[in-house]
Order: sequence, then structure tokens, then C-alpha cells
Amino acid sequence: MPHDISTHWNSTYNMLDFAVNYCAAIDAITSACDLNLRKYELANHEWATTVQLRDTLKGCSILLD
Repeated sequence: MPHDISTHWNSTYNMLDFAVNYCAAIDAITSACDLNLRKYELANHEWATTVQLRDTLKGCSILLD
């Protein structure tokens, strides 16, 4: 699972792309009551924002290549 690194300009895109691709698994993990991760669960509008931000950053990376 990628994470954000402030010195790598594309790490935010990589992190968001991973999250969008694995949103079902992330939702399953965060919604499990026994794991106590419900505070990290994303609502549908937050997933939509994640997709939009990922797509915007992808567009920026294409311009920089």
C-alpha cells in the first residue's frame, strides 16, 4: 500500500490510485466493528472526491511526462 511522501511529487497520485482500486477492500476493513476503524470509513461523496482528485493528479502527471 503506497503512502504519501512529501519529496515525491507523484506519491499522492499513487496513494489515491491504490485506494480507488481497492475501495471495496478498504470499505470492508474500515466497516468491521471489531477492528475499531470506523472513524476512517469514507462516505460515498468522499470516495467521489478521491476519484476526482486522483484523476486531476493523473492529468498533471501526463503533462509533466
